[in-house]
Amino acid sequence: MSTNERHAASEPVSKSQPGHIAGRLILLTVIGAGSILYPSMALGGASPKGYEGFRLFAELTVFAAAAVMGYKAAMQFGESNRSRLSWMLISYGAALFFVADVGIYLPSAAGLLPGENWTLLVAVASITLSRILLAWALWRMVMVYRTSGLGFRLLSRDYLTMVAFGLLNLLTVFFGANSVRYQLSGSDADLIHWVLVICSPLPIGLVLCSILAVMIWRYSQQMGGGLVAKAWRSVLLYLVLLPVRTVLVGLGAYVFARSSHWAWLIGEVSFLGLALAVWALYLGASYQYQACTQDVIFEADQVDAGSTTDNGLSELTRVAS
Repeated sequence: MSTNERHAASEPVSKSQPGHIAGRLILLTVIGAGSILYPSMALGGASPKGYEGFRLFAELTVFAAAAVMGYKAAMQFGESNRSRLSWMLISYGAALFFVADVGIYLPSAAGLLPGENWTLLVAVASITLSRILLAWALWRMVMVYRTSGLGFRLLSRDYLTMVAFGLLNLLTVFFGANSVRYQLSGSDADLIHWVLVICSPLPIGLVLCSILAVMIWRYSQQMGGGLVAKAWRSVLLYLVLLPVRTVLVGLGAYVFARSSHWAWLIGEVSFLGLALAVWALYLGASYQYQACTQDVIFEADQVDAGSTTDNGLSELTRVAS
């Protein structure tokens, strides 16, 4: 490939960079503005439906952006590339959080009675499925790295991180169960039974995500860092922020009564924690998209120049970058 041909091939990529890179800061600015407007509306005398509706709109905006960015990252891989499905599953996970958020908010917005709170069932199913899909996505990526021929060695602190991470995620099951139990306090036994059945795979999915995320992070670090490592570090940050947010919200519910004037504080922590977590997912997909549209061209130049000779490493570059 000549220099002119490589320049022509890279020109469309450079034009596409500003959108997704600028989106990182724009989305973070939207989250920051929302975190200010939400308590301002609550303290300013707005109705609960008003400021909770605003929070829902802000969260859905972040979820939609993460889902679209994950899909765009997935589309950069060929149909036969094993990484394509991983990022597609991550995109589906963000979309499922969109569905779950609507399901959680809809009962109060529509004025449903506790016994009619079937939308919570949809929300719980969406959250559980998102964890299953994410565990599947991470497992596929671990297999991609493992079959690439790249050496792999976990450090002692990696095992400690897995344990701490897993315990933190399991703690969210306790707080999440208390929240669901409160919301279903007036519901019939059948609805509660189905919620428990649907939630049953959730602890396993959380533990698997805790282990696999650390493994992928170590793999990407051993590749030498770069955009792909940043992508998976962002996914790991997403997996850390979610349980931290759930624990903080759960603890806040014990401190502040739902009917107190400080209840908005729990909503603020809930919004900010969830929005930042999903922003980290957007960030990861954005880095992966950037790696696909920039680094592959650079690696192709290296291959043309004959500087890459190891077949396993070349395959890993094509698959993971």
